Amino acid sequence: MDILFGLFGLSVLVSIAWLFSNNKKAVDWKLVGTGVVLQILFAMFVLLTPWGAAIFNALAHFPPGLFGRRFAKLMFWLGKCAPPIGCSVR
Repeated sequence: MDILFGLFGLSVLVSIAWLFSNNKKAVDWKLVGTGVVLQILFAMFVLLTPWGAAIFNALAHFPPGLFGRRFAKLMFWLGKCAPPIGCSVR
């Protein structure tokens, strides 16, 4: 059931992109289908193989502390206006 829900969401996303297209007749459906198939294969690699999970686990922790330093800089520049408090421009 989860797979069907994911495929439904993917089809809704493609449909929304098509609806907002300026030239609907120029959409290359073969290219769209190839992209969807590649996305599904990539998801299967990450979710179903131990190698894919290991690669993404390593990427999630590389380089260590990168986002922590960026958040610290944001806190320095915004001070009390930093999230989650919020701020208003005066």
